[in-house]
Amino acid sequence: MWRRFALLKEQSFEFGQGSYEVEHVFVLRSNEASNESAEDHLLGIMYDFTNLTEEAARDIEADWVGHMSIAQNVNDQEVVLEVSDEASDEEASQVEVLIEENDTITQTVYYELESIEDLAVLSVDGEAFEVNVENLLKLPLQSALYVSNNARQAFIFDFQTLYAASIDPVDMEYFTESRIDTLSDEAKEHYNLLQEKFAGAEWTLYELKVDYELDEDESVLVSQAVDDSDNENAEDQEIGSFYGEDDWAKFMFDDVRYWLVSGE
Repeated sequence: MWRRFALLKEQSFEFGQGSYEVEHVFVLRSNEASNESAEDHLLGIMYDFTNLTEEAARDIEADWVGHMSIAQNVNDQEVVLEVSDEASDEEASQVEVLIEENDTITQTVYYELESIEDLAVLSVDGEAFEVNVENLLKLPLQSALYVSNNARQAFIFDFQTLYAASIDPVDMEYFTESRIDTLSDEAKEHYNLLQEKFAGAEWTLYELKVDYELDEDESVLVSQAVDDSDNENAEDQEIGSFYGEDDWAKFMFDDVRYWLVSGE
């Protein structure tokens, strides 16, 4: 049974020590975020694990790898993708953490892509899910810093959080004001670089939880991610579209161009 990659998101599986719900499927380019490889692209799958056993669970990645397999058909030959050890310290430490009964944590597993042009197929419990790698590469960078040509606004892409920084006062429709101490390690590196390049500038930070999807015209739809912990019927709210390499930069600030400072 074949399904499109978009349906892999939010799919839930039960095996081993609990349930695994896929939250995010993405590609890390070489040298992007925690991918230190100068050549390899990584397929990342972020999932929520809930312990369904009556005792503390550990080493949940071993459960995942033991039940999941991902392969690509490259030059008419099937290649099973290997799990990469390119992971952040935080993610690596989660493998050893004890997860108590009914507790949930978020984990990310990375696979070394054999090709960025061929489909990948995830197989589990007799079902196969098609992952369109080329389409995933059309989504925004997972971790990057962009600065406007007037050097007064900036974007920090941090996986499913989009940060905006501005020297001038701005009226934000969807974003909420943020603090430096809430940034992830990856986002903090970008912010520190921003401060280094523009010493003395005082930046106000804003953040927005986002989801990205491709529509039929291969435009990137930007949705405001919602916390469904309080409302199981909550749905993402579409708030904008990216229609090209620069168009996302018009998503929030005035019509200005941006340049990539770090990220790829």
